[in-house]
Amino acid sequence: MNGTWQKNKEISRFFTAIGIGCGVGALICCLILLVAAMVFVSREFLPHAALGGITLTAAVIGSFFSGFISTRILGHMGLVAGFASAALLLCLMLVAGLFFSCSQAEIAFIITKISAILLAGSLGGVVAAGKKQKIHRRK
Repeated sequence: MNGTWQKNKEISRFFTAIGIGCGVGALICCLILLVAAMVFVSREFLPHAALGGITLTAAVIGSFFSGFISTRILGHMGLVAGFASAALLLCLMLVAGLFFSCSQAEIAFIITKISAILLAGSLGGVVAAGKKQKIHRRK
């Protein structure tokens, strides 16, 4: 009975860390987009060709920090925690994109954006785990 309780506690801790990391990543992404919008409004110039790159950069940075924060909270499983928090952040972005999308995007750009977001979150988790996680070989 104690082993089951411990597993449930660990699973609950995992999902809590993922949720908090995803929230922090979304907040960072929103702050980057807010700063970019303020810069463009103050200059009265909106570079339409660069909007895709700007949103991708904001999403990748937010995803990196979401994986980093979730792994720091969890303390282990950097790759899994980073990937899971980036996947949750990606789901939030996809839902927001479905509601606020005005035009059809190219499939190649969508696949690139999804790959970059998931890779950045995984990388953030691995960086946060750092040297604490080592693979020990059996002798």
